[in-house]
Amino acid sequence: MVMTRLLVGIGFFLIMGCATGTGRQTADTASPRAPSAGAVPGTAGARATAPAMAPKPARRGPELTGTLTTEYLYDRLLSPAPSETTVNQLSEYLTVRWRNSTGPDLKVYFAGSYAHDFSDRRNSRYRIYKLFGEWTAPGSSLALRAGRQPASGNTVFTRFDGLTFTYRPSPLVSLNVGGGFPVDHAVSDHLGIQTDRWFYDAYLMLYDWQHVSGRLYYTQELDANFSMRQAVGLNGYWLWKSVTVTAAGDYDLDFARPSLLLLRGDYAQGPARWSLGAEFRNNPFLDYATALLDPGFCGAAAPVTAFDDLSRQLSRGAIQSCALKNTADALQLDGGVAVDFSTVWRGDLRYAHIEGRVADLSPAGAPAGQRDRRSDRISLFLSERNGLGASEIWSLLVLYEPATDSRMLSVTSTLSKYWQSGLETSLRLRGDRITYEASGSRITRIIPGLLLLYAFPSGTSANLEAEYALEQDSAAFHTNTLRIRAGLTIPF
Repeated sequence: MVMTRLLVGIGFFLIMGCATGTGRQTADTASPRAPSAGAVPGTAGARATAPAMAPKPARRGPELTGTLTTEYLYDRLLSPAPSETTVNQLSEYLTVRWRNSTGPDLKVYFAGSYAHDFSDRRNSRYRIYKLFGEWTAPGSSLALRAGRQPASGNTVFTRFDGLTFTYRPSPLVSLNVGGGFPVDHAVSDHLGIQTDRWFYDAYLMLYDWQHVSGRLYYTQELDANFSMRQAVGLNGYWLWKSVTVTAAGDYDLDFARPSLLLLRGDYAQGPARWSLGAEFRNNPFLDYATALLDPGFCGAAAPVTAFDDLSRQLSRGAIQSCALKNTADALQLDGGVAVDFSTVWRGDLRYAHIEGRVADLSPAGAPAGQRDRRSDRISLFLSERNGLGASEIWSLLVLYEPATDSRMLSVTSTLSKYWQSGLETSLRLRGDRITYEASGSRITRIIPGLLLLYAFPSGTSANLEAEYALEQDSAAFHTNTLRIRAGLTIPF
């Protein structure tokens, strides 16, 4: 039933494409850089460059490309006894790109997955990440997207069902307008459109004008008619010779305060690259839905989990106060230098000071107020590439982070070798030690790992990864966990 619905959805778009035809090639995205999963507003497009206006390609018929990936994940807790399997899951990932350029340019994109949980079939689920068509009229500066697509980067979500319209009158500037319904990945059935929350946004893109690239945006997200987030922002960079200055900001009009302020500078001189930055960020971004995390609602005997129920009980001002109480913030000042000592050796040293408010958690894991926290993070990265002439790569990462409530030291070393047959082998060893100041308790972890990756001449690749985690706390409580991941990726 699941696969039938997926195939029907893909077939619908393919039929549309055959009926419409396609023509001149345009950029794959309406913005110069689409956000990845987990991206936050105010950062997408910060490294945008002006894509060249593509020449008119030769006319050709439909073409279909994509990848099919099968992945098996197995976790087993070996001790303390009795041992038990904690993860036993088989997943399928499918990406498809269809294009026809015999008339107006039409592309169709699909990306989805299905995960089957052998331990508990109730945890099996499928997800649709992309299912949209992109149309451009021949010789025109107009483009249209329709369907499930990546968000613009100005929002707190990463996928939505809706429309995006792009007008690009010149290579230097474009105007983008979009709207629709955000996709909640916490919901297992992602074929249906979730209409309880909707949004619209507009942003102006600038491409490499006087060494400046970036965007100005406005966005609003609503639950029914309740404005959850209304923000204006900008992000971009100035690049001149060896200097890069990056800036980003997101200001919430409903809360009348910023969610993000960022300023960073980079300077390259010879083999060294220096960086210095400052960033203020709310976590999560300001949003009225954060009020649902308040212990008075999520920890009640009858928890309030739907925002429309909350909006009927409290005034807008009261909901805003609850949201602010459960929103953490942090100010980070950081700097570092990366040096290419030679064609073989490279090093990277970073320092960051972070202070702000974080959520205290109750024994049940729910937020229970806030407290101030300060930490310093020092990292050192060293790498060696083919120094022995054996096609090897060695790396070492040391991370030390003392904070007001804990101290953490992590060391990871990896040795990889590339064989002429197409095989890559990697050995990894990681060690962690965490000390909690209030209780004096400690946690020590040692995690050896192995990775095998083989690339076939046809483009198919297979991988096998295994690691064995040994953990001990100061009370002499031991846990040993085995994790195995195997995968096969087939392009077509």
